[in-house]
Amino acid sequence: MINAFLLLGQSLIMSGLFPVKGLLPAVFVPLLSLFNLLLFVFWIVRLEWPFLLFLIFFLLNFQEWNLLYKFPNNAITVSNGFKVLSYNVRLFNQFNWLKKEQVPAAIEQFIYDENPDIVCLQEYSSNTAPPLRQYPFRYVKTATALGNNGVAIFSKYPLLQTGQINFENSSNSGIYADFRYKQDTLRVYNLHLESFQLQPTDSLVDQKSSMRFLRRLEGVYQKQLDQIIQWQQVENFNEYPSLICVDLNNTAFSEAYRKLRGDRNDTFVEAGRGLGMSYSLGGIPYRIDFIFSTKQLKVLDHQTHNIKLSDHRPISAKLNWD
Repeated sequence: MINAFLLLGQSLIMSGLFPVKGLLPAVFVPLLSLFNLLLFVFWIVRLEWPFLLFLIFFLLNFQEWNLLYKFPNNAITVSNGFKVLSYNVRLFNQFNWLKKEQVPAAIEQFIYDENPDIVCLQEYSSNTAPPLRQYPFRYVKTATALGNNGVAIFSKYPLLQTGQINFENSSNSGIYADFRYKQDTLRVYNLHLESFQLQPTDSLVDQKSSMRFLRRLEGVYQKQLDQIIQWQQVENFNEYPSLICVDLNNTAFSEAYRKLRGDRNDTFVEAGRGLGMSYSLGGIPYRIDFIFSTKQLKVLDHQTHNIKLSDHRPISAKLNWD
């Protein structure tokens, strides 16, 4: 009964049918997945029938499991196409969260080594940013006069029209830029949605602090949905195919993910591998950074890069016109 209850809960959350909405249900998916896998192994070892429960729920929610884990694809990535990289750089370690020297220079070198055509950076600080001289075309917007917590698009291609999306009552924001690729115009969005705003004093154990914590999470959840509506108001007037790089600050099992992705391809689902973890919270792996592409683009490759120069991992995708 416990096994069935856990599997049902995971199934409802992954499919978006869980009766309680907000940030917390989706956060529990990795833990529920681990518990259910351990129970599956437990029943297999004991040679008892409840192992069938996992198989049944797995087959019923196979598409949703693809959002969590992708088995390696041995197909060879073709060289043609353009490459997009998205990375929350955490202000280039401006406040020395990482005890490392020359973090901005290391991030710059990583970008040069990967050699993407388009670079989208979140939590961009003009105070500490490296020059990125190999990218002559750029559009940068910061949310404060000090140049902190902005978003930036760097490109090897000339940028045509650019614009900013100012999220209401938030230090987060979004921008977009149009560029020409193979005689066609493509719009790239770089979005940074409202964060969890977790603090050391947050707790689910103490009743008073837990209620305050849950109310704040509910506020963040609603802000994310409002920010997606503000983005949609801009996208409604866009006449070009679009590509979205986003630090969603939420998982692939959230309403925010479903609304922002719409009918676009999630490049991880199309060509990723493994868990695709871009952020770790208390040692639990989460995929909260995404690249969504128009159906008119074929996803050739997706990578989550294992470097520790921020609290996020960078992601990249290679695409081409289908």
